[in-house]
Amino acid sequence: MIADRHPPLLVAWAVVVVMGLGWGLGSYALIDQDEGRNGEVAREMAESNDYVLPHLNGLPYIDKPVLFFAAAAATMEILGPTELAARLVPFLCVMATALLVGWCGGRWYGREAGWVAGIAAASAPLPLAFSRIVILDSLLALLVTSALLAFHTAIEARVARRPERMWTLIAWAAIGLGILTKGPVALAVPLMVATPYALWRRASWAVWNPVGPVLMAALIAPWVLFMEERLPGYLRYVAITETWQRVSSDELRRTQPWWYFLVIATAGFFPWWPLAFGRARLDEEKFRSRRIFLILWLLVPLVFFSLSKSKLPQYILPLMPAVALLVASRWKGLDRLPKRATV
Repeated sequence: MIADRHPPLLVAWAVVVVMGLGWGLGSYALIDQDEGRNGEVAREMAESNDYVLPHLNGLPYIDKPVLFFAAAAATMEILGPTELAARLVPFLCVMATALLVGWCGGRWYGREAGWVAGIAAASAPLPLAFSRIVILDSLLALLVTSALLAFHTAIEARVARRPERMWTLIAWAAIGLGILTKGPVALAVPLMVATPYALWRRASWAVWNPVGPVLMAALIAPWVLFMEERLPGYLRYVAITETWQRVSSDELRRTQPWWYFLVIATAGFFPWWPLAFGRARLDEEKFRSRRIFLILWLLVPLVFFSLSKSKLPQYILPLMPAVALLVASRWKGLDRLPKRATV
């Protein structure tokens, strides 16, 4: 069982993590092809003040949606077209994800466990690396985390016969913003986790209330229709090349063996993943159901991405919050909650 720690030590630990993540954020040049491309798209957006259609070298850039570039461009409007401005959005997204996970861990498992969950969500190698790279996946991870935690709250509220619609709408709104960040993967990951969990809890309406998908469609439709009007064939390119071929073929030359993400997860989630499994801290139904939800969150997308033909390390970044909350579920500083443990 993980040992107790005093809160001041956890606060100091969190401060060290934040300083480590942010130290020298803008002190070195953009280091790879993706960083350079994404930073340039954001710079051209800020320069042109066209926050709807991304451009690269003056030509429309349609490989990724608009939201991340718009956020980075807005930062550049304030700080100028610098490395710091380009990297600030990923950094803030990792920090926001850690805060959200810490808040959730505190509500579920106690204050100290919440601190641990937030620290874990930010300090593993994978989120640490992608907090310092101009890449879309840190924003995607924040939105997927928001959607999944909102879905869980909606499902449990319905089980308890409390109003759940607000949380369902928050989840679908986060999915819509995720689609505007990186496309349909932002829809697939939350639903492949929340749907089986809702079926098990007999609360599918908390996920599939039609108002939710309507809200999502209302968020994404204006931009998608604009893009199709400006660039005929855009929808086909997104659906076929950027989605179907990425999953089902090696057309994009990112093929890796099926065990690739097992290696990435082992290294990228260390040292936290060994602490995530074992004897749980509590055995009441709500605590068992939370662990089942978190295990679904970790394993179902991991299998999905492992079966996909296209593989890059950042694809599993949205799974780290599940590991962090599993670690929190085993934290021993739960003095105001029952002390029993279960396997």
